[in-house]
Amino acid sequence: MNKREPLVSVCLITYNHATYIRDAIDGVLAQQVNFEWVLIIADDGSTDGTRDILLEYKSRFSDQLILILQKKNVGPYRNWMDLMETPTSKYVAYFEGDDYWTDSLKLQKQVDYLEANPSSVFCGSLVNKLVSGRIEDDSFKPGNYDIDFAIQNGRVCQTVSWLFKNVLSSDDYTLIHKAHENPSFCSGDQLFLLLLLQYGNANVLDDYMAVYRIHGSSIMRDARFVRKHNYGMFLLYREFNDYTKGRYSGQLTRNMIFWLELIIEKELILSSKTRALKAMAGVSPMLFLKHSLLMPYYVLKSIVYKFRKRYQ
Repeated sequence: MNKREPLVSVCLITYNHATYIRDAIDGVLAQQVNFEWVLIIADDGSTDGTRDILLEYKSRFSDQLILILQKKNVGPYRNWMDLMETPTSKYVAYFEGDDYWTDSLKLQKQVDYLEANPSSVFCGSLVNKLVSGRIEDDSFKPGNYDIDFAIQNGRVCQTVSWLFKNVLSSDDYTLIHKAHENPSFCSGDQLFLLLLLQYGNANVLDDYMAVYRIHGSSIMRDARFVRKHNYGMFLLYREFNDYTKGRYSGQLTRNMIFWLELIIEKELILSSKTRALKAMAGVSPMLFLKHSLLMPYYVLKSIVYKFRKRYQ
């Protein structure tokens, strides 16, 4: 007798998570559900023993575990795409190998919600964050959210809680590929959420179902990453605005202006007028004109900033 197709594919991405990966896998294996599911893990050539742990679990749970083992390190985007393009199930859950689930009914509660609410395509939950060994509350709130909210506010919950309908089209994935061709693009999860919310709403359940870890050295403190992040956010809204043919242009344009102004200010402060002008390339003529006229203001602001830094 052939095994039934899984209703849910749990997609877990990992790279050098040997310290954490058992917690991630065990939280999935502990799920109590009345449907079939499969766990798909993509490892990007880990060198710290993660792969050995994955093979150990595969030997014990061969029917429920699918491994994507990259022969060499292919980078987070390629590994992520190999993972996300694998499922054929109705629903997909996603999280990263250093996070973990704490509610054994997580998948059942989320599937039940989506089955009972066909206008929704996404179900998340409240989560805790683990900071230096301490469990703390996260800042997201329960509720029902549409695409307008996500455009204006960004994420609606942490990725460790994600469950969504497997509805993205080949055109949607083409846009994801196109966006990642730019090395500055670093907002893949937000683009993925916006694409999902074209098809329905998101709901965040009022239950704590998972934990995500905050590691000691925050990448957001690195000036190079901040620069890349700012430009990546601008690219996110520009690409999505082009893709949706201006359907949400009002708020998307405001978002682009916000990030463009931040880019220009930061680059001028860093004495890189060339970078500031380069950041303006590819925007609409009106936006380019506006920020060209505002360039003296940005220059003056950067001079004041440097003066204060010098004499503080």
